[in-house]
Amino acid sequence: QRILTTNMTITNGHTMVIGGMIQEKKKDYLNSVPVISDIPMLRRLLGSTAQSVERTELLVLITGYIINEKSPVEDMLRRYNQSVKAISTFENQLEEEHARDLERYRQSRARIQEIREENAREQQRQGSPVDGDSGNAVAAAAVTGAEEVKPAAAPAAAPAEQKK
Repeated sequence: QRILTTNMTITNGHTMVIGGMIQEKKKDYLNSVPVISDIPMLRRLLGSTAQSVERTELLVLITGYIINEKSPVEDMLRRYNQSVKAISTFENQLEEEHARDLERYRQSRARIQEIREENAREQQRQGSPVDGDSGNAVAAAAVTGAEEVKPAAAPAAAPAEQKK
């Protein structure tokens, strides 16, 4: 790793070279017969060799620009920040509405349960058996604001004839 540090003064839109690096790599390729390649003197005589040089040049160039307050980048950042804020506000509103809906649901369920319990107590006071379906009808009617729906009475049984 190489680090480059500098101070400079340049005019708007001009480019300045602040550093560079040149690197050369020399490569030597040798192809030889497998057994003969182990003998140092014969290795190069009975094989093929190739040499290459790779040169890499790296230059560090800096172009300076003065950005005024009304640049497209700042406008884009402003719009992005506004969008993020709008999404955050929308998410908060959804969470609040969900919490209100959940609370209304819990209150409705609690009221239905209270009405069922009241209906069961009333039927016990009157001496009639507790009927789960009629309790549900009364509870549903109370929550929706409709009139109470009463179950139809069972027909009276005819007295049995006695055989003499």
